[in-house]
Amino acid sequence: MQNPFKFLRPAEWELLIAKAEQRIYKAEDTILKQGDKPSGIYIVQKGKAKVVKDSFGFQLAVAEYGPGAIFGEMSFIEAEVAHTAVIAEEPCGVMIVGHGAVQEIINQNPGFYGRFFQSLAYILSQRLRATTGLVGQDPSSWNKVNDG
Repeated sequence: MQNPFKFLRPAEWELLIAKAEQRIYKAEDTILKQGDKPSGIYIVQKGKAKVVKDSFGFQLAVAEYGPGAIFGEMSFIEAEVAHTAVIAEEPCGVMIVGHGAVQEIINQNPGFYGRFFQSLAYILSQRLRATTGLVGQDPSSWNKVNDG
């Protein structure tokens, strides 16, 4: 799998994934529940997951993530609960990198800190650009999934 953390060195990426917890989800399994506090940053290894937001009895599809995508990074940075849910669209392999693993690497390699958080800032910046690109589009083109 390709390194989604743009500024990490290859050895740092290898160390990070070596410390990650591996999980497998079946299609339609909830990977991350809206309102829960995530245990770390999630990295999709294989499969697809969709990000949904509960709103007025509906689930609004916000994004779709495939291999190499990360999620849970906002909650990781803020130490807050997740404001969206993530559901496996198909069988999905996910790595979870916890706070403890990141702190352990920082303790061994202080330069990792800057490269890791610069990478997260870059990812969030790219997402913000994509989101602001939606402004002015017809809302009826947004994907809405009834919660039933």
